[in-house]
Amino acid sequence: MKNNKFIKLFSFAFMSLLAISLVNVSCTKDDDEDADTPGTPVVNVNSPVAAFAVSTNSVTLGGTVSFTDQSTNSPISWSWDFGDGHTSTVQNPSNKFETEGSYTVSLTATNADGSDTETKSDIILVTAPVGEMVTDYDGNSYQTIEIGTQTWMKENLKVTHYPDGSLIPYFTDNAAWIELEDNSEDDGFCYYNNNLSNEADTYGALYTWAAAMGGTAYSSNANPSGVQGVCPDGWHLPSDNEWRQLMDFLGGRMVSGGKMKEAGTEHWLSPNTGADNSSGYTGLPSGYRSYDDAEFKLLSEKGYFWSATAYDGSRSYFNVLRYSYVQGSHNYGKNSMGYSVRCVKD
Repeated sequence: MKNNKFIKLFSFAFMSLLAISLVNVSCTKDDDEDADTPGTPVVNVNSPVAAFAVSTNSVTLGGTVSFTDQSTNSPISWSWDFGDGHTSTVQNPSNKFETEGSYTVSLTATNADGSDTETKSDIILVTAPVGEMVTDYDGNSYQTIEIGTQTWMKENLKVTHYPDGSLIPYFTDNAAWIELEDNSEDDGFCYYNNNLSNEADTYGALYTWAAAMGGTAYSSNANPSGVQGVCPDGWHLPSDNEWRQLMDFLGGRMVSGGKMKEAGTEHWLSPNTGADNSSGYTGLPSGYRSYDDAEFKLLSEKGYFWSATAYDGSRSYFNVLRYSYVQGSHNYGKNSMGYSVRCVKD
């Protein structure tokens, strides 16, 4: 009898202790679950979540893109960065893009509880407008660009025939090039470094002034020049006055060079100062071939473009773009120099 009472008493004590232990474990577990985990950020569910949409992903130079705020949680202020140096604090802004390239856009939306930023990389592509195509006697096609009231080729000429089909004399030999006289009769052309596959495709041909003029014996500074020269039918070699018109339209000599040069350093030597090609002209640094030693010089540094205007009996005007200057410029050089040609539409 005593043993039974002892067993019952022991069992009751054991079960009581077990119940207390389970309660403690349960309380400890609940406490752990409610505790903040160190290092875990506290997110305010009322702060904005930034989001936006664009009206288009691609525009030509001077095109405008509209941006629409789609942020949630009622932001009260907005900060936009369009990637081109322009910003805005308007909720649904527009931006005019004036330089070729790809642009990353970001929006920061803010309210009393916090802020959030959405960034979209390379979301806007800006390209130069594509004009009509023009084809030379050899079948080479060139893109063109309207700049003000003028239409220019946006590529250097590389034709090997005059518009009537006659061949332009081709010179690779240095001695033969040096023999060319500084007049309006000694015509010839070449490719930089005599490279037909690379420099020719990228930079076009280099022509003496007589070749650029197509055998025309007279100089012209009229606007338009009236000198077809080596250019395709319906196009002509620009006079010095036509080059001046182009530079004036682009803001004058002091800034026009940057607006005419191809942007970046794929072809131009760094830093290619001020180059944004905002005109779409896409000037390239094709260098030149010298009259006195027939050496090829200044590829990637400068681009020289003949005009139809003579300075005197042995020298004529050209337009020049330089890697280290934002200015556009004109000068004059020997007629037997090898320079590039850009044609302008009649």
